[in-house]
Amino acid sequence: MKKINEIHGNFAKGNALRWGMILLAAAIAAVLAGSLETGRVHAQVGSSFMFSEARVRVITPNGDSKNDVAILCYDNPKASGVRAEIFTLRGRKISEMTFVGNGTPLANNCPVIPGPASNTEALTWDGKAFGASVRSGIYIYVLKSEDKVVTGTILVVR
Repeated sequence: MKKINEIHGNFAKGNALRWGMILLAAAIAAVLAGSLETGRVHAQVGSSFMFSEARVRVITPNGDSKNDVAILCYDNPKASGVRAEIFTLRGRKISEMTFVGNGTPLANNCPVIPGPASNTEALTWDGKAFGASVRSGIYIYVLKSEDKVVTGTILVVR
């Protein structure tokens, strides 16, 4: 009972906003932890498209060159067409990700998947939709190549 009275006292003293932010942060962390790259490929390494990882999933696009873009890494030994789109939580398409080729600085941050025909590439998103910055929140990426689909979330924090 003492703990309940202490919590009630904290709300009465004006700490409701602080507790609300803590609960919101916990909810966002739970959503991110629960999002899966459902299309992760289990094919033979080096034989076909293989999603590697979402290198940067939490972005702060404020121009300070730190976590300004989301980065998705993959191996594309057959040089197959790869397309990734960004959606709101309501399912509205707002952007497409930008291709970053093999050997570029952003692609060099991706882990190299061992194999004779390895071709590490990346896709990026700068937190913009139709040329304007998006609001803080959770966005869904859908990456497609060959017959594979990978989905996951990106958190934009402003």
